[in-house]
Amino acid sequence: MKRGLAQSLLALLVSCASDTPVNEPTRPPERASDPRFEWSGPPLAVTQHPDGSVDVCLTAPTGGHSFELVAVATKRADATVRMLWRKPGDAIVTQVLTKLPVHLDAAKLQGANRIAILVATANGPSEKPGPEELAAYWTRSR
Repeated sequence: MKRGLAQSLLALLVSCASDTPVNEPTRPPERASDPRFEWSGPPLAVTQHPDGSVDVCLTAPTGGHSFELVAVATKRADATVRMLWRKPGDAIVTQVLTKLPVHLDAAKLQGANRIAILVATANGPSEKPGPEELAAYWTRSR
């Protein structure tokens, strides 16, 4: 139920920038039993652009959050994008939905067709990130 709701929200929020929304992410076959696919964070939208670049946008529930690219690894037609979502911890923050877009240049993705987005979460500015969760996986349209 929780995963279905998250995937529905993802499908509704597929446009942070809005050229061409990608298809709804699906569970990669080799990780079908991996519990880490159950993204427990806020809505994540992925948009691909005609130039091959991709925007990843996390919609944080309040102000004070950050979302950043950690690394991109490519191997043939596959790309693994590692992101860090940092929560505000105990800080006093605005109570407003906040879009946090990250742009991935086409050069970083090196023409990969299958892209997995892994997100690690840290609670506060000085906390070490926890384990990565598979937040999105899809095959890009060309």
